[in-house]
Amino acid sequence: MVLRRFGNVDVNRVLLAVLIAAFSVGLIWTVDLIWASRSGILLVRAGTILVTLLALGANIAVYASLNARLGAEDRATDLALGFAIFVALGAGATLLSYLTATLASPFADSWLARADTALGFDWPAWNAIVKAHPLFQRLLRIAYLNMQIQVVVLLFVLPLSGRGGRNLECLATMGVSLLPTIALSGLFPAESAWIYHRALGDEGLAYLAHLKALREGSMTTIDLQALPG
Repeated sequence: MVLRRFGNVDVNRVLLAVLIAAFSVGLIWTVDLIWASRSGILLVRAGTILVTLLALGANIAVYASLNARLGAEDRATDLALGFAIFVALGAGATLLSYLTATLASPFADSWLARADTALGFDWPAWNAIVKAHPLFQRLLRIAYLNMQIQVVVLLFVLPLSGRGGRNLECLATMGVSLLPTIALSGLFPAESAWIYHRALGDEGLAYLAHLKALREGSMTTIDLQALPG
């Protein structure tokens, strides 16, 4: 049977995107569970993890079966599958970023500061300008937080508008890019420009307490529903 196009994306490309995303999820969670076990770290709400992964597997099986047999799109299935992959990827990647902190690699803040200088960027001066203009500061904060909102909106808009293939390709790309990104963050961790330049106290960044505890080895449990960064 000749497969028709899936919205504006060939079905074969969509199925490949699903496989890549599923492989990324499986690889990230496998590394998570092995690393946590070897490090003696207890993962709280492990049942939630299992249910999420089983739901993802079921969604992928249904999705692949429908498209292989019908060669057509199913917007409800696209929506469910996209959310399942997003949740599994997001939770797994966040956990992995926590676990890489146990490597306790030297902080790279001084390298990053030197890179700023080499590029002609004066971070303290820029920070002073932003703080001097509260409206500008609020706009930048909205723009930053808006990135998360955009991802959630796209999870709805693309599948429901018949472009579920693009959504799945985006998630596959996200899955592939997360692994090297997290690896680099573990090998070259940074506290933040605010801490390095003494522009903000430790109390201003919620994740620092967890970062320090993981590096020191004093954090022996990780609650997957309480990860600030």
